[in-house]
Amino acid sequence: MKAILQERLGGVVSVLCLIHCLGTAVVALLLPAVASQLRIEWLEGVLTLAAVLLIGRSLRQHDEKQLPLPVGLFVAALLALLCGVVFGKEICQQIGLFLLVLTQLAMLRGRREVSCACPHPDATTALGRP
Repeated sequence: MKAILQERLGGVVSVLCLIHCLGTAVVALLLPAVASQLRIEWLEGVLTLAAVLLIGRSLRQHDEKQLPLPVGLFVAALLALLCGVVFGKEICQQIGLFLLVLTQLAMLRGRREVSCACPHPDATTALGRP
């Protein structure tokens, strides 16, 4: 009975971890795009800045040599966003937001193993085996 409970609990915790790790990234990236559709300028700026900072932090935590595509996409997104701010072109801002989404997707695709901060027990202990 205890082993079955541990197995189920391990499965639930793993699913919750997956939802947390992926959900945080998706929400952080989609908020600027939603704000731009609502035409709330200050909110769009704040959320775009938050997305840039979060993605930049995530890229700094990993070896750039392993993630050349995400780094390139991130730099292109920054340039497009800067172009949008300097020249007031909304299309540049939309392209920058799209490139931020592509950056995050490329980062997720480039990772071969789980790399979130959630605790992941060894598979044998999660199943209740010594």
